[in-house]
Amino acid sequence: MLVLDPQTGDAASTKRTLRADKIISSFGTDGKTLAKAEAIGNSELDIEPGGTGPDIYRTMVAAPRFDCDFYPGRNFARKCVAGRGVRTRRLPTVAREGRGEQVMISETATAAFRADSRDVDTLTAEGNARFTELDRNASASRFVFNAATEVVQLRGGTPTAWDSRARGRAREIDWDVRNQRSRLTGGVSTTYYSQGATGSSTPFGSVNDPVYITSNTAEIDHRTEVAVFAGNARAWQKDNFVKGGQITIFQNEGRFRAETDVESQLYGVKTRGTGGTVPVFANASRMDYERNASQITYTGSVRIKQGPEQINSEVARIFLSKENEIERAEFEQDVIISQPGRTASGRTALYFAADERVVLRGEPARVQDPRSGATQSAEITVFLRDNRAIAEGRSDTNRTGRNRSVYKVQNPD
Repeated sequence: MLVLDPQTGDAASTKRTLRADKIISSFGTDGKTLAKAEAIGNSELDIEPGGTGPDIYRTMVAAPRFDCDFYPGRNFARKCVAGRGVRTRRLPTVAREGRGEQVMISETATAAFRADSRDVDTLTAEGNARFTELDRNASASRFVFNAATEVVQLRGGTPTAWDSRARGRAREIDWDVRNQRSRLTGGVSTTYYSQGATGSSTPFGSVNDPVYITSNTAEIDHRTEVAVFAGNARAWQKDNFVKGGQITIFQNEGRFRAETDVESQLYGVKTRGTGGTVPVFANASRMDYERNASQITYTGSVRIKQGPEQINSEVARIFLSKENEIERAEFEQDVIISQPGRTASGRTALYFAADERVVLRGEPARVQDPRSGATQSAEITVFLRDNRAIAEGRSDTNRTGRNRSVYKVQNPD
């Protein structure tokens, strides 16, 4: 056993103990201080801090062999290389919620020590490296752990991080263990094992099916449970999807946001006559989903399309039923409805899925087709499946009284 005591009076200094079946040491040119040490058979390097604290850990590295180099003339290790088949444990000196024993397993490991405190500066684990802390896990070809920042860099192979709810893969992963944050860069692929695993904070209907998200980068705050996916972000479950320049999930709040060139296919509306469900596509500058309100809001150049029909506006609010189906919708600012053989416009519009009815309001609201001409009024109800429109309220020719007319659209030949 080789024991190197901490510096006298330095609470930040560490005590390092090297144990093995056999230890071979050699001295430097001064003949007094160590230059090298070899630990052979059942070797363990125990790095014990001089004090305790929430961010202070005891590090224990076990391996069949260690080779250590020492700082010239200073009698303490500069670097220790362990192999083959290494197990590294970091034990917190003070227990606290959300933190636990950290375990790294790899083929080889290299510990580099600071010259001032003699504590570990970096710990590099190479070859099928795996990391575990409580419910959190990670794997890659190589880990580089910085003791000062407590950031684990996952590099090589397919860096992957996962827990009981989700899994993330990327070309590079930086895992901030202290602040419980992760950054994924390059070809990010994330899987939430179910909609329930997201806290039902994504706008998808199935509770038990997985939710997938891909992007160029991802920033995840595990404490606040906020995840930001940026660059060609796409979230989907089965046939439903949302795409945008950036997607943010606020899991604790049950909110989902997509921004920049948003496209979505969500839910479907049952159409009379066919008995089938036609998917609803939407484009907008931004989309917000609120779990508690069962509401989706699209803003900015909104275009919603179902089959041959399309509604344009600046704002659209979609209200969902308990079954997560579209129940009704509100449209605001420059509303235009387009159907084969008919267009309608107004300042606002209300859509009711039960009877596929739209109530247009404006100054005035207007319906027209090339065969039957046009009608306009303060309020027009358009029945999307019946080729029928009812105008009620004041019109340009009757500003003092109520106007009611039934407008029958002739289908084009």
